[in-house]
Amino acid sequence: MAAIAQGLDGLHAAVADVLRQDEPLEATIEALVRTTINYFWHHRDFFVLIHRIEPKLKAEERADWQKRRLETINLLRRVVERAASRGEIGPVNSRLAVELLLGMIRAACMARTGGDCPEDLTRVVTGIFLRGIRGYVGRHKEGALKIVGGDQRGLAFATQAPGLHSVMPAISKRGGAVDKQPWIPTKRLRE
Repeated sequence: MAAIAQGLDGLHAAVADVLRQDEPLEATIEALVRTTINYFWHHRDFFVLIHRIEPKLKAEERADWQKRRLETINLLRRVVERAASRGEIGPVNSRLAVELLLGMIRAACMARTGGDCPEDLTRVVTGIFLRGIRGYVGRHKEGALKIVGGDQRGLAFATQAPGLHSVMPAISKRGGAVDKQPWIPTKRLRE
C-alpha cells in the first residue's frame, strides 16, 4: 500500500502542476491526459488493484484518498470554468465534464491494445473530450478515424489512408468492444 501511495503522490503532484498553469483549455487538457496516460502506461493493473483495495482502506486512508481525488477534480473544474468564462467553450456542468474526462482516461488506459501508443491515446481522448465524437477527426498511423457504421450493438470506426481501409471493432452502447478482433487493415480500396 505504501508503494501505491508513493506513486499516487508523484502522479498527483505532476497533475496539480499541469492544472495550475494558465494555459488555454486544449493545451491544459492535452497535458493532463498525456501526463496521466504516460504514468499509467506501465501501471495498467493500478485500476484493478485500487478497486480491490479501496473498500479495505482504513477510514483515515480512505479520507486521504478522497481528499486528493477531490483536490484534483476541483483544480480541473476551475480550468473548465475558466475556459467557459473566456469563451473557449460554452456553459457546461464542470463537475460532470471532469468526471467524464477522468472516465475517458481510465478507459483509454484499460482498453488499449498492443498497437496503441500513449501519444495516439492522448490525441484521441483530448479530441473527443473537447470536440465530441462527431466533431473529432483523429489521426491514426494509417489515417483519419471516422464512424463508418453501427447497429443495435454499437458503433464501428475506420481509418483511411490512400488505398487502405481499416475497421476497428464496434464499440457497444455499454462501452465494451462487441468484437474482439484486432484493428487491422481489412481491404484495399480501388483508386
